[in-house]
Order: sequence, then structure tokens, then C-alpha cells
Amino acid sequence: MICENPIILGGSGSSGSTLLINILNRHPLIAAGPELSLLNKSYLFDNQYHITKKKAKKLTKKGLCSDGWFLYPKIHYKKYNYSEEEFYNLIVNSRSQKEFLDKFFNQYLSKERKSIWAEKTPSNSYCFKQVLDLYPKARIIHIYRDGRDVITSFIKRGMSPYFASMLWLYNTSFALKYRNHSNYYEIRYENLVENPDKVIEDLCNLLNIVFSKKMLDTQSITNANIDTWTNTPDSKISNKSVGNYKTFFTKYHLYIFTRTRISKKHVKKYNLPFSTASEVQKVLGYQFLDIKITKSQRFVFFLRLLCQFLKDIVKRQYILLKYDKKFLSYPGKITL
Repeated sequence: MICENPIILGGSGSSGSTLLINILNRHPLIAAGPELSLLNKSYLFDNQYHITKKKAKKLTKKGLCSDGWFLYPKIHYKKYNYSEEEFYNLIVNSRSQKEFLDKFFNQYLSKERKSIWAEKTPSNSYCFKQVLDLYPKARIIHIYRDGRDVITSFIKRGMSPYFASMLWLYNTSFALKYRNHSNYYEIRYENLVENPDKVIEDLCNLLNIVFSKKMLDTQSITNANIDTWTNTPDSKISNKSVGNYKTFFTKYHLYIFTRTRISKKHVKKYNLPFSTASEVQKVLGYQFLDIKITKSQRFVFFLRLLCQFLKDIVKRQYILLKYDKKFLSYPGKITL
């Protein structure tokens, strides 16, 4: 039996998507596996399938970059118990993108004895449209969170303030591009942790499945715990991580948050609705405050930001050359 109504989660990481996918996976009909990093690859969707087949070996061994902020080259098919040979054969023995994905997820559904597959990779937002073209009955779920809390989490996990700000901004803006699509659904993280029963019951009604209290039981499915998380996905649902930025953000963090932009070229190329943190924060209903700093602070902050900006360009182009043998336009921009 082919699943025609999969559930695709996307947006920014550290917005509660792991918590949400764990909850969904506890439903008797839904099999939600680990992050795959496959449905974010525009190359898989934007070419005729015989062209995709030509890259089968590369997709299997090295992967291909996503055309977005976080490049995500590798595909984590081994987490779904496929060997290199099995995954390669799956690609070359399929006749279309749809057949390939159906075969891939059918094996997982059979193993889990469920009927609906769900997949959560934050950068899935880059390819929401392509997935919906293949699965018109799919549901796109965008879980979002106050950008300042997201960036706080990212920085604690080792990202630079600039990279963290751009990752949140770019992925969230891409997801919001589909806000008016009938298959798109939003969940606000703060609402989920403060009133989980209602949020999940409403989601189940949307998905035409029966809500069960067992979905909110505290048990781990993905084992995706990260040391810097205040709440782990298998712990009791709590709102204690809401507002973490208040004791973490400095004037420097706020400066970067307010000075990062998506480049005009990428806004035009992908028809993105927003390019700044202020726009995204306001449209999602969060407060946005600019900061008052001295001229000397602005100069020092900008130099630090510029160093992060240039360092990221070098790192990005190195990864693109390593995996794709080409350069892509740079998505970010900074202002004084």
C-alpha cells in the first residue's frame, strides 16, 4: 500500500520539531523516522529522473548540497537500515522520483507496521513545493519559535551568532513562502509546550487521525537529545525553555540579529516573502526590538560580524566545491 498523505516537517531547527515528530511517532498510524536530509535536495526533484539516476553513485556515497543556507550534503539513509548497495539500487531501479520515495518509505512503514510516513529535516522547507507536486495530499507542517530563543539554542550548540541568525531567518522565510497553501499548517512552539493537548488534538483533526493522550506520554523515539537543550524531546513537555534569550542575549547578539539579511538575489530567485529578522518576527507575532549602541560599539560589532560573514563564505564555497564541484550564489548579506 502506497502512502499518499505523508507528513513533512520543516522550518528552522531548535523550534520544537524534534519534540513534535516524537509526538507524532507515538500515533499508531504514523512512522516518523530520523532526519533523512533527502527531501531538501532540489536536484532530486527539479530534473527528469533519468538525470537523477546519473548521480546515483554520488548521492549514495557523498551526497549533494541543498541549495539553501545549511548545505546538508549527506543523505542519512543508513539510519533507515539501508546499505550503500541497497540505496544505490533503489535509485537506479526506480522509474520516477515518486516511485523512488514510495519504495524507500514503504520499507520503513512495513517495519513499523504503520501506514503514514512522516519526515523531519528542518531544511525540507526548501522543497515544500516539489514534495507537494509529488504528493498533493501531503501535509506540510511548519513549527516556529521566537527567533531569539532559536538563535540562543544554536549558539550554545557551537554556531557563530551570524550563522545561527541566518539559519533561522533563511529557513523560516522559506517555510513562510507557503503560508497560504491549503496543505500548509503552522504550529507555534510556545503554544505547543503551554497547551499540548489542544495543539496536538487540533493537529490530529487536520490530519484526519484520532487523537490519543498516549501521544503526549514521555518516552523517547529518536533519542535526539542535545546537551544544550533545556527540554529534551523525551522529557515531560514544559515551557521552561521559553524566553531563554533573556538571560543570554547581549547587545552584540542583538546587533547581529538585527543586521543580517537574505541577499536580494536569493529573495528574487526564490520569491521569498521576507528578508530580515524584523519582518519575520513581526509576522509571526513576536516582539522585535532594535538596540541603542554607541558609534564605537557599532564599529567593533560590525568588524566581528564581518569576520564571521567572510569566514562563512570561505567555508561554504569549500563545501560546495568538495561535494558539487561548483559555486552557488551566497544567500547572506549584512548591513552596518
